[in-house]
Amino acid sequence: MSIQEEMRSLKNDLSLMANRILSTKRVLQTLTEDDEEMCLMQLTLLKYSPRYAWCMVYGVYSVQYMIHTPYSMCMLYRLYIYPLHSDILNTHDEIEELLESYLIDFSALEMKMLYMKSQIQSAEELVSMLVCLTYVHYRTSYIIIIVSPYIPYAIHSPYSHTCHCTQSLYTSYAPYTPYIFTTSPHPHTLIHTHHTLQVSLRLDTSRNELLIANTALAVLACSIGFGAYLTGIFGMNLDNVDYLQPVDHIFMVVCICSFVCIVCIFLCILYYLRAQGMLPVKTSVRVKGLSGGSSRNNSARVT
Repeated sequence: MSIQEEMRSLKNDLSLMANRILSTKRVLQTLTEDDEEMCLMQLTLLKYSPRYAWCMVYGVYSVQYMIHTPYSMCMLYRLYIYPLHSDILNTHDEIEELLESYLIDFSALEMKMLYMKSQIQSAEELVSMLVCLTYVHYRTSYIIIIVSPYIPYAIHSPYSHTCHCTQSLYTSYAPYTPYIFTTSPHPHTLIHTHHTLQVSLRLDTSRNELLIANTALAVLACSIGFGAYLTGIFGMNLDNVDYLQPVDHIFMVVCICSFVCIVCIFLCILYYLRAQGMLPVKTSVRVKGLSGGSSRNNSARVT
């Protein structure tokens, strides 16, 4: 009975992990279809592949310039780490291809898990039948086992009056049930690993969004502060009150110039950050199909 309970608990765990795999696949499909999410995750790619980001911005610009700019390397080091192995990052160049490789792994893992659940179900039914045969001895004389080359484990009843076939049943299924029981925890470990990667991916995506918002607000605050500094200097220039106040529309001119100055400073700082590789840039990604490994030529714009 302990073996039956352990198999039942393992089957329940597999069912729970199947739901987690389906939710993870939905999250990854949503991320690959959203260009904005793909853009935000380019920040994490800079940690492992800074040369790819520079080539994406400047074309043939080499890493030699980055050697002479330690500040840019320090900023790249402060970026959030994407929860992927370095071998995978070196093999794939784009974030979308990385996520699609995970989708392929999830699909294969789901098929293996369904197969394992069916094997565990068969083993559980077998154990139940053997327990029933063990406790009810008079039924053993009414069971015959037919081993066919096409259906190796087919059970038919109840026309035999011998116990030799029941002994063959025990002998044939004895090595089969422990094999299923020992190979079942392996996909269970893989499912836990993919669940951990799902949680890490969700946390890194949220932190990247907060990083982009914090950077934009800080740049905007600096721009507004510089504009307020210019207007304050102009307002405190009391020596030129006699000939500045009579000028027509001087107030509107100062307001418009200050606003234009704030916008220009904001755009210049954003352009500088994007040129340094600290903000996402526009690039074309190729949408890769999951079935058959074929890729479509459709390209999406990432902003």
